[in-house]
Amino acid sequence: MRCFRLKGTSTLKFKRMITHKHILCLVIILAAAIRIIYMFEYRFNSPFYDYILLDSEVYDTAARTIASGEWIGAEPFYTAPLYPYLLAVIYKFLSDEHLLVYLFQTVLGFLNLGILYFIGKKAFNKNTGLIAFIIALLYPTFLFYETKLMATTLAVFLSLLVLLWFMKVKNNPKRIYWMIGGVLLGLSLVNRPANLLFLGFILVWIWIGFSVAIKRKLIFTSFLILGFCVSVGPVTLRNYLVSNDFVLVSSQGGITFYQGNNPRAKGLYVSLSEFSGSPLTQGQEEKKLAEKALGRSLKRSEVIRYWSGKGIQFILEDPLRYMKLEVMKVYRFLNNFEYSTEYNLSTEREYIKTLRLLFIPYAFIISFGLYGLLVSRQHWRKLTLLYFFLTANFLVMMLFFVSSRYRLPAVSILIPFAAFGISDMYERLRGKAGLSRFALMILVLLFFLLSVSKIDNAHKFQLGGGHYNLGNHFFDKKEYGQAIKEYKKNLEINPRSLSTLYNLGNTYSMSGRMDEALDTYKEVVKIKSHFKKARLKMARIYEKKGKTTEAIREYRAFLEKQPDNKEAREALQRLQGSMNNLN
Repeated sequence: MRCFRLKGTSTLKFKRMITHKHILCLVIILAAAIRIIYMFEYRFNSPFYDYILLDSEVYDTAARTIASGEWIGAEPFYTAPLYPYLLAVIYKFLSDEHLLVYLFQTVLGFLNLGILYFIGKKAFNKNTGLIAFIIALLYPTFLFYETKLMATTLAVFLSLLVLLWFMKVKNNPKRIYWMIGGVLLGLSLVNRPANLLFLGFILVWIWIGFSVAIKRKLIFTSFLILGFCVSVGPVTLRNYLVSNDFVLVSSQGGITFYQGNNPRAKGLYVSLSEFSGSPLTQGQEEKKLAEKALGRSLKRSEVIRYWSGKGIQFILEDPLRYMKLEVMKVYRFLNNFEYSTEYNLSTEREYIKTLRLLFIPYAFIISFGLYGLLVSRQHWRKLTLLYFFLTANFLVMMLFFVSSRYRLPAVSILIPFAAFGISDMYERLRGKAGLSRFALMILVLLFFLLSVSKIDNAHKFQLGGGHYNLGNHFFDKKEYGQAIKEYKKNLEINPRSLSTLYNLGNTYSMSGRMDEALDTYKEVVKIKSHFKKARLKMARIYEKKGKTTEAIREYRAFLEKQPDNKEAREALQRLQGSMNNLN
């Protein structure tokens, strides 16, 4: 039994055997294994695998259009072009199946863990880098977005790559390195136009973070901008050549700004009543609405200015309301819930066990991240670039609105601070220096409680929305049993959701369960008496059941709201004629 004892010198030798490199290798292997298992499980168990909606559909449609031969196009880019063109290359030359895209993004996600390790190591120390790697590995949102047809994972990769590159340039500021940094920064902008803020902060960093002559700073700035133009210039030039109009990268920014800053805004994405809600037609709709309002034909740059102007008008007309909105955006940013405009992490966790195993929530990251920011402040000169990148990502959401995918680049930069915070707390609790154990625990606990607090029902609508979207997906696939289950899950959370009740009624109807369909439509009308589509459905069911009086009543109620419906008017006349014949 002696060989199994770990006492005295044996314990010391064992500890020396388990080095930092050994632990790093283990977590790298674990990260790879988790992604392999997740990919298999996602392929065979997730209903999201073959389900693309909203922005995913926009990216997919654009990529397939490009791959079909329209590599130049005829209008300025509406969405940032890097990701659609990357998809188009994959579709054209490799495979048009989504699996290859998911695999590519999984590799990027794996690389993101490594970049976070090096950022943590360079900003603090190797142990902080290792803890950052582990936190990112166990935070499920990274993995979740790696298998979505969205630019999120690429945005995180490019943002972290730019940050790490400039951290290295700090120690070796050669001209070519500044130019390469500019190229990388430009690429990140072509994928996510809001990263234009990075350029401003890096220019500030050059002028306050380097103790060199002004001439050297001018050289750094010149080569940075030159590299930036190498990446962004072709996109801007292409936009100008196809439209004779100046659009830096894409033209969606104006309407996105207004979506986040309007009288109905609450810090999250809101659909505007003037629009159909389809992202595929939003570009055309916003242009038509702007042209109608101004009474003339508009270029895309003018459309951007129109919708941006409406957002600015809202801010100037009611600054107090705007300040309240900004406070709400801060709350959304700090909140643990993963707000989404498309896919819902909580919904997918019900299908994917791997996501349930990744147990670190955002509340943990923001709590220790804020703590890490506080206790690392004495190193502020070394950490200036991280502060700038974190601030830039934070300001993106303050300018527009908060969502999980927009927040993820900021989360990435918070993770090294959270890792340092954990390391610092461990060291302080072991010793007697600094804050007391009780005060430390209270501080982080307060951050955590703030993050998990809920001041409205937005999270309920988000949770229910995930089930609603899945219900629609199963309905389209004619899997009516599954669709009914998902709609009912939403109704358990949001019992007065009219669209869910109406779609549930349609699903019952398609399943031949007419009595349940009728009862569901009645619930819709009970909540909203003038819901004309439900009235029409009820009328048809009553007609099929031979309940002429009830059918006539519902057709009349429908025609009061939509008198020009020929089919309903003919049905009403037919039923009234049959009643007259009986009399």
